[in-house]
Amino acid sequence: HIGAFKYGIWNIHPGELPENRGRHPISWSFLNGRKQFCVSVHGIDEEIDRGYLLAKGYIHRDLNDTHREIEDKMEKLLESKLLKEAVDNYFTGDKRKLGKGCYHKNLIDKFNSISPESHDSRFVFHLFKSQAKYGGINIKGKQYTDCVFYNEQYPALYRDYDIFICKDGEKIGLKQRGEK
Repeated sequence: HIGAFKYGIWNIHPGELPENRGRHPISWSFLNGRKQFCVSVHGIDEEIDRGYLLAKGYIHRDLNDTHREIEDKMEKLLESKLLKEAVDNYFTGDKRKLGKGCYHKNLIDKFNSISPESHDSRFVFHLFKSQAKYGGINIKGKQYTDCVFYNEQYPALYRDYDIFICKDGEKIGLKQRGEK
């Protein structure tokens, strides 16, 4: 099918290629604690997230960005310059073959329910930022949609949060869906 199109088939991949191949590249970037996220434009071939790279660009992750904010930043980057750069690179022949890189596994149903006590606080925080778009995380039968680090000096700030102690001894506050 690819050969049926004069200019091939292009894909916008919300991750750095070939380093972040597979499904859920934004979530994997969160889970790996990345501060910088990448969006790649590539011409596809018969392998997943392979082919040739036409352009890629980076955005900075602010601490409280969620999956949705990262997608919004990626869209702005694509609109402002990255798509034009991909077209220009295609027609000037400035494209490079994508290597094998790293293929990340599917995250569907992987973290539907977790125990914060079994993970370090940074992982739990990044997990919540990556899964907010998908309705949050189930913990002990409750659906939580927000995670913050707990500061002992300001306990009144956490009235609407359930407090958990993570594997690394740090406290986090988790808020259920719909709570203000």
